[in-house]
Amino acid sequence: MKINLINIILFFSICNYSYCMKIIYPNQFEVEVQLLHETQLNELLKVNNGKIHESLSKELTARTYSISSDQIIIEFYDKSGVLLKGEKDFNNLKRVRFIKNKVDFLKPRISYYIRLSEKEADDLINQLDGKHLTKYKAEFEEYFGFKVFQLSNGQVIIRYKDESTLYENLHALAFDNREVLNIHYPNGYESGKEEFINGILPIQFNVNNYIVYPNDAEKIIKTHELIKIKENIKFDNNFKSILYNSPKGYLILISDFEQLNVAGTAKIGIGTAHIFYTMESFTNEYEKKLNWRNEYEANPELRRGVHIYKDLSEKYGRDYPNHTMEELKKLPAILNFDSTYLKFDKTCISILSESIKWNYGGDEFLNQIIHPILSYIGEYYKSKKRGDWNMKLDGEGKVWEPWFVNSEGKELFDIINLYKDFHEAEYGIPMVEFYIQ
Repeated sequence: MKINLINIILFFSICNYSYCMKIIYPNQFEVEVQLLHETQLNELLKVNNGKIHESLSKELTARTYSISSDQIIIEFYDKSGVLLKGEKDFNNLKRVRFIKNKVDFLKPRISYYIRLSEKEADDLINQLDGKHLTKYKAEFEEYFGFKVFQLSNGQVIIRYKDESTLYENLHALAFDNREVLNIHYPNGYESGKEEFINGILPIQFNVNNYIVYPNDAEKIIKTHELIKIKENIKFDNNFKSILYNSPKGYLILISDFEQLNVAGTAKIGIGTAHIFYTMESFTNEYEKKLNWRNEYEANPELRRGVHIYKDLSEKYGRDYPNHTMEELKKLPAILNFDSTYLKFDKTCISILSESIKWNYGGDEFLNQIIHPILSYIGEYYKSKKRGDWNMKLDGEGKVWEPWFVNSEGKELFDIINLYKDFHEAEYGIPMVEFYIQ
């Protein structure tokens, strides 16, 4: 009983701060959940004898647990989760879809949305004085037209011709909808720059560096009351920067605008300003830059460029098709889903796309995921008798490339574009559905 009481107190005390989110469907329910990072989730399961709740399953989440206090934990694919007070709240959330912000320049955040029928959307807009926000519209309205309504409680509804969706607020809609994102944050990675130049740190954005000009640098030094502590730092390139300390407790690295450009004909006219919240974070980042520069200089192959499938070729060579199942079986561990779902069907494809969104980012993840995903897509086609692997040597005759072709020899998907899509994500985080026709 003591453990139960402690956890109930913990839930309500933490919910007074920023660890909680209120999920609202007006006139239907209001559910308060405690957000848990991976360490918190694991500790709660350990202390409370948490067990997977087989009869409770939430679509497109990793798993559901019950703990000894009768509370419920929903775990997400990135190993974070939410704590609920009980089954009643869990049942209320059946229609709720959790989403995670993966927009680089925005602070990491978890939110939600609820799909609505046309009548439900109409009712909410009428009951909560929904205001049509006319600036939010599709670039090609005749094909992808939508309207955004802001309700009196701060929630928003986006309406397409065939569907409507309720979001927590405009910010949540923006990080889940690229067109709204571009309208809501027109400056993209430069968001917060004006405030930064005027002495305010961009705490609402996940940005720690900006492109700046000499006049900007002068103003930054003045508004942040900066004191020079180190010069001649080659950080991003061969141009030098100066490290400053602010009495407000952070550091800023700014390009030295007194140095000459590459041609040596004039002073540089454009540079960067990097923000570091501790000396330790600067030192760690600087060491990484130095190590990479040393590795780059010592390795001619890096300077020439490395074939994107060199690692795969060195590991398996022409024999890769005999190891594809071995590769794709790594997916549940990398993406944190139950291996029983690893099948060649639509359910698995949806799980792969959703779990990639929750985990996407960083070279380590991208390097882990690319070969298993390549293997899954090819083996999916193979299971449907659409074709087979065709190993080809690259133009220099050094790297075996793993193409997948049909009976006519036509490639069913482009392995080069697949790699680029995952590593560059120019059009958003890739969905596995896109590569399976």
